[in-house]
Amino acid sequence: MQSADKETSPNRDTAKKGKLFERDAAEEAIHFDARIEKRSPPRAFDIMEEYYWPLTTFGERGTPRFRCNNRYAFYKRHLDYLRTFSGKHVLNVACGSGELSLYLAHCGLDVTALDISRKATEYAREMARLNGYVDRIRVDLQDIRHLDYKDESFDLITGEDALHHLIKYENCLENMYRVLKPGGVAVFIENFAFDPLIRLMRPVNWWIKGHAGEYSLGTEDLRYARSVFDDVGISNHAVFYTYSRFFATPTLINRKVARFLKWMDEVLLPAFPFLKRFHSLAFLELRKKGLPNGPPSEAAPPVSANMSGWGQIRDL
Repeated sequence: MQSADKETSPNRDTAKKGKLFERDAAEEAIHFDARIEKRSPPRAFDIMEEYYWPLTTFGERGTPRFRCNNRYAFYKRHLDYLRTFSGKHVLNVACGSGELSLYLAHCGLDVTALDISRKATEYAREMARLNGYVDRIRVDLQDIRHLDYKDESFDLITGEDALHHLIKYENCLENMYRVLKPGGVAVFIENFAFDPLIRLMRPVNWWIKGHAGEYSLGTEDLRYARSVFDDVGISNHAVFYTYSRFFATPTLINRKVARFLKWMDEVLLPAFPFLKRFHSLAFLELRKKGLPNGPPSEAAPPVSANMSGWGQIRDL
């Protein structure tokens, strides 16, 4: 673990914000309980056909997969990277209804999933049962502030749209670091607050959709991460590509616009690295030094090693 005298981020004043943390945690649990109750009942489904492919492709015109998913390239690289941990033990934080946990189990990982919502954990547990993964998925009602797991229990920590809900709570990253094995990694697709226009528009979108607990990571959060983890990296920055969200209706023109914006990121960001400072979506990798149990070759490869052409892990 990092030394106790390491710098603490300015937004970690738990003495002043303790009551706020308690209120927000309770409100988020209630909010996500309500969202789960609106979902269709748990069911057995084809994990690749109904989860992986819709998230990771535009699909072909005239098929059910035809869509404009402004994050498809991110989801593909994230999910493809996670499957390289087959046989390892993963902690799926903020697991929600459990689809990501099912995918991880399908790829051969041993999954421990947690959520602060009781309804979500009940739903995810039933999804695991109906899809035949009760032997590979354990679902716990847990609060990120008080993780009840032994030190160095997990090779990998991840979640879907997760960290920005958790990082504002005290001891979030400290607890993740504690339960991560030496050589382990926590990796997330995350929203960042570095694009001025997107930063202004996100709260409006959250209000319209009735979302609770939403948050975009900023400079203080990265300082916080560096004060806890041994290695912190951001890769696969999205600057122009983020604006494909305004062309989400699945039409041929919108799909061409989305691909053009993605191409702009791939061409312009390497040529003009200063543009990366305006990213609003990227991969965040938090790494713990040391070798895992077993030969050095078993250490987790950096995310960027599995995502050629999408930036370097050190591009902070």
